[in-house]
Formats: sequence, structure tokens, C-alpha cells
Amino acid sequence: MDTTNLKHRPADRRAFLAIASKFGLTAALGANAQLLQAGEVPTAARLEDKARGVLLAQAKTTKKREFLIRMGVSGASPEIEKGFPAGYWEFAEDLRRRTEGRIEVQLIGRNGLCTEITCAQKFSSGTLPAFGSSSQNAALTYPFLTAVDFPFLFPSRAAMYHFLYSAKGDQVFRKPLREKFDYEFLWTLAEGRSIFLGKSWRDKPAARRPDAISKAKIRVTGSPMGRIALDLLGANPIPLDWAETFEGLKSGVVDGMENFPSAAPAYGMTSALSQVIGIEFFAGFEHAAISRRYLEKLPDDLREAVMESAFHTQQWTQRELETSMVEVNGFTDPPKPGTTFAKDEIKVILPTVEERKEWMERASPEFKPNPYAEWRDKVGKMAGNVDVYSEIFKIAREIPENTSPLDVKPRRWWKNEA
Repeated sequence: MDTTNLKHRPADRRAFLAIASKFGLTAALGANAQLLQAGEVPTAARLEDKARGVLLAQAKTTKKREFLIRMGVSGASPEIEKGFPAGYWEFAEDLRRRTEGRIEVQLIGRNGLCTEITCAQKFSSGTLPAFGSSSQNAALTYPFLTAVDFPFLFPSRAAMYHFLYSAKGDQVFRKPLREKFDYEFLWTLAEGRSIFLGKSWRDKPAARRPDAISKAKIRVTGSPMGRIALDLLGANPIPLDWAETFEGLKSGVVDGMENFPSAAPAYGMTSALSQVIGIEFFAGFEHAAISRRYLEKLPDDLREAVMESAFHTQQWTQRELETSMVEVNGFTDPPKPGTTFAKDEIKVILPTVEERKEWMERASPEFKPNPYAEWRDKVGKMAGNVDVYSEIFKIAREIPENTSPLDVKPRRWWKNEA
């Protein structure tokens, strides 16, 4: 075995855990993030030195910790957030600074505590006071989250942000979660879920129209809306846990998947893919939530700090995602040189207005209401007999469809800011 360069290699899991045990997980993760941002290899020696510095800096500038919030964030990590900026580490650091260390958020990712499916389950049981996952996977435990999953509900990512910052959006979506399910929806990475195709499509023409995926086995999440939509598009939806999806793609268990355009490259899955059809047919919300009861136990100033940090993180993800989609992942046609999609020769298909209309007419509740009627009724009853689909549909169209996501005005949704 060649050991000449071992000291220059990134720290392995065992070394990282040893450093985390010695200096604390927050210091170890903070050190790792700082090294990566500086373009340095996070070797064991550098990690230990940097973690010691982080710990000393915290000791000098922080007050005594009063609250520790354990947050399971499934497979997330600081490395993954470079291409899929969900904001978990940004939130933790902002809240620590904002409260001068009175609140510490202990983030447990890399599927170390829970997966995309089980994080919501542990949150529901009270095992975790906070968690993060896609809203689609959390919907297996909290079905009301499917309220944002109706296909083509949002005409653009800008419409998603407008809804998320809207006080009317808070009333129709966050308020039922808060009051009926002890669920404070804090912030989210907002991206339209699209369709990825595996290696068997590498030499095929660009899949610009629904007939191109006829009978294809497409991995779906826990959301019933994705399954219904793919049925209507003529595909064969296959439910599969996120942790099993990459192997499923490589082995041929599935021919493709519906997913965030940014998640596949960030999680290292592009080697098993060949095309991405950027129809963004329903919302991809990689979000964070905290127990409302837990939040209300905090002193007023700390409760407000949590919400302000969520507001900050919503703006951070809004900026970072739009940059990483183009500059890191390559979600353009063609992908920019040096991006992940370009390096792995992923064909990016951004349908024209007419082509997208064909996908909409096949799968949208606007054109095919009957298949969604049962879920539209269920969601409406959970919200207190409100037609949630119709209300969100209207809010999402309060801004011009060609608005840039970066031009949407941030507003404190819980304060009814104009």
C-alpha cells in the first residue's frame, strides 16, 4: 500500500469522529466547512488545528449555552451544500451568532441519525425537536405537506419564493401545519422537481415530450402527486427511498427518477444518468421544521431569533441556489464548461413554452382535475375546508411569470410584512 501521501489526504470518517469527540461536532463541522471554503484539503491535522481554533473563538465570544436544538438532516453535509445549498449550516451559525451562543443547533447529517424518510418520523414522535428533509418525503408522515406538490402549481421558482414570503401563503400553508400538527415550517430550498433519465438514454434523442418516457420506470418519493403525475405522463412510477435510489439507477431497478435538478450532482449521482428534462413540474422543497411547542417554550427574544435566522436562511438559499444551479451544477442548455453536468456529459433539456404546455396538459390538475380530486379534498379538509390548491395557485400568479427568482422581495411572512 502506498502511504507516501496519506498525510495529505482528507480525514476519513474515523478521524473526523475522533476530532468531533474531542472538540465537539459543531467545531469539527465548522472547521471542515472553513477548510473547504478556503480551498484547502481537510486533512486530519488541519481539521484538528482548525477545530481547536473554532472552539477557542466560540469560548471568547459566546455566552453560556442555554438551549441545544438537535436537528436530524438526513444525508446533508457541508460538502453537499456546495451544490445543494439547503442552508442547514448557515442557519446554525447565524442563530449561534445572533444569540451569542445561547442557542446551539446540533446538526446530525450523513444519515447518521435518520434518513429522508425517518427524520420526519422521529420528529413526529418527539425524539427530535427539529429536522430537515424534502417536503415530499416528510409527506409520508405529514400528508398536509402535499399541499405544495400539485403538478404545475407554481409557474416558476420566483413564484415559489413569492409564496414562501407571502403572509397569505403563511395563512393557507404554514398556519395549518403550525396549529394542527405542531410543525413550524422554517425555510426551504425552493426548486422545481424534474425528470432524470439513466444511462440507457445516453444515445437517444433529447426527451423533450412526454411520449419519450412512456412506460419508463421512474423513481418517485413519498408524495402521491408525483406518482399521479407520472401515471398521467405514461411512465411507471416506482417508490424508492432516496438512500436506495443511486443503486437502483445503476442496477436498472429504475430507468430514471424525478428529483431536484441540484440534488443529483450534489449527491454524486450523475455517473448513473444521461439526461435531465427540466420541466420542474412540481415544487421541490428541501426544508427545515421545528416543533411549535418547543419554539414556544423559548424566551421571547430567542423565539424571535429563531424566526429571524430562518428569514436570513431563506434569503441565503434563494441567492446561493440560483448561483449553484448555473455555476456549479450546470442546469443550462448546454451546461457551462466545468460544471458537473458538463463533465459527466448530462444532456440538459429545457423545454420550450409549447413543449412545457404539452407536459402540463397531460399531468396538471388544471387540465386533468379528476385524478387529483381525492387529494385536493383531503388537503382542503386538513386546512379547515379551504380549497388550498386554488388559494396557492392564485398566490403563485400574483407576480409576472418571467420574474427572476433573485428579484422576489423578501418579507417576514409571520409578521404580515407588505
